[in-house]
Amino acid sequence: MCNNIIKKKTQKGFVSVALALGILVLGLFAISNSSIVNESATTTANNISHDRASLYALAGLEYALRQIDQGGDPTGTKTFDNGSAVITVNGNQVTSQGISDVAKVTQSINTPVAGTCVTMTCNNFHSTGKDLIGLQISKACLAHPTIARMQVNFAPDNGEKVSDIRYNGGDIYTDPTGTGSNNWIDVTDTQIATTPSPSSFDYVRFSNNINGGKAYTFVVEFVDHTTAQIGCTDGTAAAVCGNGIPEYGEECDDGNNNNGDGCSSNCTIEPNHTCSGAPSVCHTTVGCGNGTLDAGEACDDGNNNNGDGCSSTCQIETGYTCNGSPSVCTKPPAAVCGNGKLETGEACDDGNVINGDGCSSTYQVENNFTCSGTPSHCVAKPPPPPPPVCGNGKVESGEACDDGNTTNGDGCSSTCGIETGYTCNGSPSVCHLVNTAKCGNGIVETGESCDDGNTTNGDGCSSNCAVETGYVCTGSPTSYCTPISTCGNGKIEAGEQCDDGNTINGDGCSSQCKIETGFVCTGTIKSTCHPSGPYCGDGNIDANEQCDDGNKNNGDGCSSTCQVETGYACGGKPSVCISTSKKYCICHNTGSAANPYNTISISENAVCAHLTQHGDTPGPCHGDNISACKGDPPLPTGFTCASAPNPTCGNGIVESPETCDDGNTKSGDGCSSTCVTEPNYTCIGSPSICVSNAPPPPTNVITVNNGTVTVAKTCTADFKVLCTDITYGAGGPAIPVKMNRSLNGAFFSNWMNNNQAVSPGFDYTEQVSATNNASYVIRGNAHYGSFNATYDSTNTNQCKTLVNGSTVPPWQGFGGQHSILQCVQPYVNTQTGKMQLANNQTIFLFELGMNAVLYPTSPATDFQDLVVLLTATNCH
Repeated sequence: MCNNIIKKKTQKGFVSVALALGILVLGLFAISNSSIVNESATTTANNISHDRASLYALAGLEYALRQIDQGGDPTGTKTFDNGSAVITVNGNQVTSQGISDVAKVTQSINTPVAGTCVTMTCNNFHSTGKDLIGLQISKACLAHPTIARMQVNFAPDNGEKVSDIRYNGGDIYTDPTGTGSNNWIDVTDTQIATTPSPSSFDYVRFSNNINGGKAYTFVVEFVDHTTAQIGCTDGTAAAVCGNGIPEYGEECDDGNNNNGDGCSSNCTIEPNHTCSGAPSVCHTTVGCGNGTLDAGEACDDGNNNNGDGCSSTCQIETGYTCNGSPSVCTKPPAAVCGNGKLETGEACDDGNVINGDGCSSTYQVENNFTCSGTPSHCVAKPPPPPPPVCGNGKVESGEACDDGNTTNGDGCSSTCGIETGYTCNGSPSVCHLVNTAKCGNGIVETGESCDDGNTTNGDGCSSNCAVETGYVCTGSPTSYCTPISTCGNGKIEAGEQCDDGNTINGDGCSSQCKIETGFVCTGTIKSTCHPSGPYCGDGNIDANEQCDDGNKNNGDGCSSTCQVETGYACGGKPSVCISTSKKYCICHNTGSAANPYNTISISENAVCAHLTQHGDTPGPCHGDNISACKGDPPLPTGFTCASAPNPTCGNGIVESPETCDDGNTKSGDGCSSTCVTEPNYTCIGSPSICVSNAPPPPTNVITVNNGTVTVAKTCTADFKVLCTDITYGAGGPAIPVKMNRSLNGAFFSNWMNNNQAVSPGFDYTEQVSATNNASYVIRGNAHYGSFNATYDSTNTNQCKTLVNGSTVPPWQGFGGQHSILQCVQPYVNTQTGKMQLANNQTIFLFELGMNAVLYPTSPATDFQDLVVLLTATNCH
C-alpha cells in the first residue's frame, strides 16, 4: 500500500528527518487526524495512560518518517518500553496509533511530494564540445528528494545521444551507446544535495559534439513518482577559440591562441598534453609540467606556469619551498614591519614604522645609519672624512700613494696611483722602480710574449706586447712578427708568391700559392694569373688567333679559343664583334654639299667598306636621334675594321703587327721605339717584360760590395725604378720619393728626373767610362711635411741588395702596400723562388720610413720604399 512512496529496491529515502528534530519536525506537517479512544473510566491512571499512548503515537510517526527517509517500509507494529505503535501508510498520509496499557491514541501527517519541493533552473546554460553545462536543481522543503530517472528531450543534429550525466561531482549515468531523446534514463538513485544550493549537474554529455543555440527539455522523476521539469536554450554561439570557454568543436580553450602551451591556436589538445577546465589548464604528460619529479628538476607542480613557486623550467623560484610529487610550493608569510623581528625581505626592524630613526617604515636601513640586532638598534654613521687631496704628501682614502707632488713618471702618478713598474711605501710615499720591462723597447722582457720595438696594435705584437691573433712572432731580443699565411684567402702573405682565392692547381697559382710554370701572376689582393706568353683572352690577336676580345667566353662573337664565331665579324684590339645577320646604323658621307651626311642602316658586310672608303662614321649622324636608325642598332663602341688596324706603340698593349710593347718608345731595353723585339732579347706579356738572352758579360764587369757597385768597363748604366711604396702612416697619403747616384764618390748636383719624384717605371740611362773602375752609390730620399729621410746604398742597415740567386725577402708591404715579392716578381725564378738576375744586374731595396736599427721587425720596416734595378749593358 506504500508503493506510491517507496521504491522496492534499496535506496536512500526521498524524505530525511533528523532524529534530533523530534517533535519539532513533526510540527512542520499538517496533522490531519487525532483521535483518542478512552477504554476506561476517567481517572488519574487513565490520564497517565493516555499521555503515554500519545507519546507512542508520535514516536511511531518519527520512526515511520525515518524509515521512509532511509528507503525502508515503516508499516507494522513498532514496540517500545511499556507500549507500541501501529503504523499504516495510505498515499501521502502516514498514521501512527500509540498503545499503552489501557489507552490508544492515533496521530496522522500528510507528507509533501518531491515534485512540489524541487526547483530546476538554467544558469548560464551553454554547450562546450559534447557537454551541456548550467542545469541546476534545488529543494525547498524535503531534506533529501531522490532522483530515480531522467529524460532529456531535444532535436538531434548529428545522431547524438546522452552518454554521461554527472551531478555534484559524481557520475550518475554512464553508457557509451547513449540514450536518445524522449527516452527515460535510469540514473543511480541520487539525493539532491543540501549544499551548495542550488546544486549543479556538472554536465550532461552527448556521444557527439553538439551545435550551440538548441532548445532542451529536462524531466526529472523522483522515487515518489512525482516529476519536475524545465526547458533550457543553449546560449552558446559559434565557438571562439581563445575566449577561455571550451565550446562546440573545441577540445580545449586556455584563453589564448598560442601554440606550444598544450592547447593549440585552433583549440585542440597538443601531443603529450592533457587539458581540462574552463579556461582550460593543460599539463604535459612528459618532462617538466607532468607532475612527476624527473632528473634535472628541482620541482614539478604539474604545470609550466611561472610565479607559483615552481617555474616553467621546473626550478624552485626565489622565496618558495617545494615538496612532493607533484610538488606543492609554499611561500613564507610576508614580513610584518614593526614587530621587532627581522624577517625575510627586511634589512632592519626596530619595532615601529617611524621614518627618520634609522629603520624606515619599509624596514630598510636609512641613509647614514647602521642597524644591528633584533629588534634592530640603529645609530647614525659618523660624517665622511674630507675628500683626499692628491699631492699633499698624505696617503688618504682612495689614494694608493702620495709623494707630495702631482708629477707623472716618478712612480706615483698625478692622480696618486702607483705607476707600472714601481712600488711605493710610506706617507709621503717613496717610490722605487722594481721592473725595468717596457713594452716597445724592442727587447722581450719578463711578462712580454713579444716586443717589436713599438706599441702599435695590428702589426702582430700588440700595444701591451702580446702576440695578436693571426700572427706568429719570433726572434730575441727583438720580435719579428708575420701573419700566419692562409693559402687560398686571396691575400699574398709570407711565403706565398701568389694567392688567387682558391687552392686549385693548373690555374697559374698552385694549391701551395706558388706561381706555376709558364704563368705570370699579378695583384696583391686575389692574384690574377695568365700564361707567361701570348694567350687567348689577353686582348691581343696573337698567332693562330682570329680575334681576342679579352675573355674566353663563347657566344659573344669571339670564342674561347679566339676564333671568330659563325655569324659574327670581329675587329680591333681587344676585338669588338658584331653580328653579320644584322643591319647597323651609321652616318653616311654623301659627298653632297647640300646634304653632306645622312643616317642610314646597312648590312654588316658593307660596314667596313663604308667606314674605310667613304669616310662614314658609326651613327646616327649629329643632330639625329636614335629613332633615325629605324630600329637597327648603332655600331658598338670600339669597333674597328679588321682590315684597318691602328696599333699605338708605347701604350703597353701588344697590337698587330707589334711583337712587343713595354709601355715606352725607348730603344735599348729589349723592345724598340717601334715596338719590335730587339736582338738578344725575349719579350713576353702585355705590357711586355723583356729579358736579355745574350751571352752574359764577363763576371768582372760589375761587382757589388756593401751597397757600392763597381763597373770595370765602359758600359751603359740603366737605372729602372720598380717600386716606390711609402705612405705617411698606414693608409695615409703617399710620400714623394727622389733618387740620386754618385759616380766615383761624387754625387750629382741634381736629383734624377729633374729633381722631381720618381715612380715605378721611371728609367734613366747614362754612359759610364770605366777607365779607373767606375763606382756607383745609389741615394734615396723621402720627404713629406716635417718628415725628411735620406739614406745611401752604403748604409747596409737601411738598404739591401739582391743579385742572381738571392732569396726573396719575405717582408710584406705595410698597410696594404706592395710586398718585396710583388716588386721584383718579373725577376724571380718561378721554379726555385729565388732571384733570376744577369751577372750585370743588381737590385737595391731601400727602407726610408723607419729606422731599421731601432725597429728591425716593425711591419713598417718593409724595404720597398724605393726599389731600383741597375743594369750595365753594352759593355766593351
